[in-house]
Amino acid sequence: PLLTLTRAAEAVARGDFQQQVELGTGDELQDLGETFNKMTAQLRSYSLLQVDRLIAEQRKTEALLFSIAEGIIMADREGRIQHVNRKAREMFALAADADLEGSLLVDALPDGPLRYAMIAVGQSPGKSFKEVDLSEEQTRLYVRVSSSAVVSPGRAAELGIVYALRDVTLERELDKMKEDFLHYITHDLRNPLGSAIGFLDLLLKGTAGVLNPDQHSIVSSIRRSCSRLMGLINNILDIAKMESGHVRLALKETSLAGVAGRSIAILESLAKQKDVAVHLVAVEEFSVNADADMLERVFTNLLGNAIKFTPEKGTITISIVDEGPNVKCCVEDTGECIPPESIGRVFEKFEQVQNNRRGGTGLGLTITR
Repeated sequence: PLLTLTRAAEAVARGDFQQQVELGTGDELQDLGETFNKMTAQLRSYSLLQVDRLIAEQRKTEALLFSIAEGIIMADREGRIQHVNRKAREMFALAADADLEGSLLVDALPDGPLRYAMIAVGQSPGKSFKEVDLSEEQTRLYVRVSSSAVVSPGRAAELGIVYALRDVTLERELDKMKEDFLHYITHDLRNPLGSAIGFLDLLLKGTAGVLNPDQHSIVSSIRRSCSRLMGLINNILDIAKMESGHVRLALKETSLAGVAGRSIAILESLAKQKDVAVHLVAVEEFSVNADADMLERVFTNLLGNAIKFTPEKGTITISIVDEGPNVKCCVEDTGECIPPESIGRVFEKFEQVQNNRRGGTGLGLTITR
């Protein structure tokens, strides 16, 4: 009887919950055998329940991955495919019944920019993404490829990588429509505004008759507002050119100290109004091959911001330092700092630090970048 119980217990240890023992000893061993049979029945019932749960969870996961709008590809640490959902198969033009599980990702997926993008983002999961233009003559398609490490719950060990392929065509088309709208509307605004500014200048010069002091003040205010609006229009047009890659750089030997000095001269009167001291620190001219006008705009935007946010009797220092292969240009001030949570946003179009707006359009730093 003891050997029978021992063999049955060994079978249960191996996962065989079908074991039952029949002992007719009429003593405590028979009671033990009956208890053993009840235990295996309970284990068998629990095991079946867990299998049903696993199957149900697997079906839910498969349904979710099938229905999701993004392409999903999962691979283990060796780069072998574990799952490819329906959307990913469509993006790679793979047959719906093609068995890819266990195949190396670099071998199973068709050669092309989408596969190259996956390999690139897979080298540093969660840290970068790539956008791929898969457009053809009749259709537009842009796909953003990103990756994340698959980590076992409760453990830090990485089990593999999951790749997400997101169709961002609509986003790109909306961005283009917005840029085209801004481009056309600003072009249509600039011409009549330029004419208005020209007539205002004639009035201020007295060409159409001498203005009395009140009239001169009103016309001067209108002229300043028109100039500000023209600056906004020009900034929008410049950003549109930069984003479309249509900006032509006039590269020539340029003195960085000279460009910084001109920027200080342009904004000198504004700094004096706030009694802010502006210093240029440069041990030499620091000549580089660059577009002088573009660099002057960078210095002017940064210096203008510094003056705006530096309190009276403050100090601004423009420094140019030789760092071997690079030259570092800094605009430092004694004003308040940009909050850390805003640093990433201030370079975006029309973005300004919340609760700290002091005029401007929110385009200066975008152009500077």
